[in-house]
Amino acid sequence: MNVTRKFILSITAAFVLFAALFAVAFVFESKQFWDIYSREIADSHKNSWKLLEQSTKDELGAALSALAADKGLRNEYISGDQDKLYLYASPLFETLKNQYGITHWYFILPDGKIFLRMHKKSLSSDSASARKTFRTARDTGELSSGIELGGTAFAFRTVLPYFDNNRKLIGFLELAKDMNHLLLPLKSVSGDRLALFADKKYLDRNAWAWMAVNSGARDSWNDLEEHVITNDFGKDDFFTRECFSDKNSETIENRPINIKITQTKKTFLCTGFPIKDITGIQIGALLRLTDLTSRVQAVWF
Repeated sequence: MNVTRKFILSITAAFVLFAALFAVAFVFESKQFWDIYSREIADSHKNSWKLLEQSTKDELGAALSALAADKGLRNEYISGDQDKLYLYASPLFETLKNQYGITHWYFILPDGKIFLRMHKKSLSSDSASARKTFRTARDTGELSSGIELGGTAFAFRTVLPYFDNNRKLIGFLELAKDMNHLLLPLKSVSGDRLALFADKKYLDRNAWAWMAVNSGARDSWNDLEEHVITNDFGKDDFFTRECFSDKNSETIENRPINIKITQTKKTFLCTGFPIKDITGIQIGALLRLTDLTSRVQAVWF
């Protein structure tokens, strides 16, 4: 059983438990019980995120270990022929994409220069040295994992030092998942709407505008003052506007949130918590909108 399936089963069990707690809360018709329930479900959301982070780290780490043990792959890399390496690694990358949702694969030289991007062969020779996950792997000689915020988006990166048969460092292997792929298990199990907020001070405004032009998307940079939403959260309505706001994303800098939102006999719970990089610096926030309407109606009607 792969780690994604284990993750889905674990949080499904949590949803069943919290549905029972929800019913108790409304039977007692008490604000105190609602407060307890909303805090519990907010804690569950945060814990499911932690579990997803750990399972992703384990999955990418295991994949990197398998790649590092592939003698044919190592020989093609050592040869220095980018085209032959790409040809050899392409079937492996297809498996990583299709079975594990891995979106990025890098071969990095010992000095930090990127030798080959499997996901974008035309771009190489730039440096990975600014990345905290790379620097940690380089400085410790060990596997390094964490969330990083680039010029336009989040990614979960895992970097492994790459050695030859004599344990001489020949470079680094890196696998990554962009955060939209990382959020898929949370969305598929819960049906919740999720918005990933990035702090603008860590982004490149010009790169963001360029991305919007090239993808044909609307430039959303000015929608919020301090943050941008980096993913497609689905339906935009009263509830998302109330939940996915600058005010809430800024509040999360000081404390997690859990806010009840009601309108026209519908009830939603807005929860959120900070997103931190490998060094513990807050670089954004994840806000989550949960529809509780059917649970309310089931209890009262």
